[in-house]
Amino acid sequence: MTDTTFSFGTAGSHAPFHLGVSYYIAKHIPFDFTHSSMYVVSGGAVGLLLLLYSNPEEILAKSEGVCRIMSQLKHYRNPFSQMTRLCREALDYLLPLNAHIVLGNRVQVGMTHWPSFKRHTVRGTFETRAKLIEALLVSAYIPGFFLSFPHPDYPNFVDGGFSHSYCKRPELSVVVTVAKYCHSDVWSDGGMFHLNLMNYQEYMGLFWKGVEMAGKKHDVIVEKLRRGGMYRG
Repeated sequence: MTDTTFSFGTAGSHAPFHLGVSYYIAKHIPFDFTHSSMYVVSGGAVGLLLLLYSNPEEILAKSEGVCRIMSQLKHYRNPFSQMTRLCREALDYLLPLNAHIVLGNRVQVGMTHWPSFKRHTVRGTFETRAKLIEALLVSAYIPGFFLSFPHPDYPNFVDGGFSHSYCKRPELSVVVTVAKYCHSDVWSDGGMFHLNLMNYQEYMGLFWKGVEMAGKKHDVIVEKLRRGGMYRG
């Protein structure tokens, strides 16, 4: 994979915003579904829905399910003790059984090497769905917030947001973030890190905010996809 069609950056608990952007694009902007690629960092992993489900109603249903899973954190006295488990549950719910096959080599996962804080990207085809999930979990792993480490295959890596918030190839990618970076094409009104806990309705509010913001940036997204040869309108 040489070019990155979409880049979904760090999101934290505002990941539903990315889900809303994915829903809008799937519903309103025709693009090359089978050849588009994606770079994800941390909570931006939820953006993979855009490459896995061609039917926007499937994306909506999956998004609602993820918001329900995320809302469970609010009910624990020590929510961070459940973070890894619920993130894994959300990814397991989100990704179809053949996700690693469907994605092939079209996904790159951003991480940060610890303790050098250097950017690291996992590229290529994932052998199994489980290996894909483990890489996505490590990309979102924040020491102190996740009380259990995701996987020993990545012993020296943590959340990609410590070194980079998104794939810095703005000329090639539709960049989606939850903060207004200079090269973001779609962003929310929030800051870089979001770890506040919400209920289901609040998470879905973020989802519809993503839909709204993507709508406002419709022409920008279309132009980026056209420039990359992925627009099919």
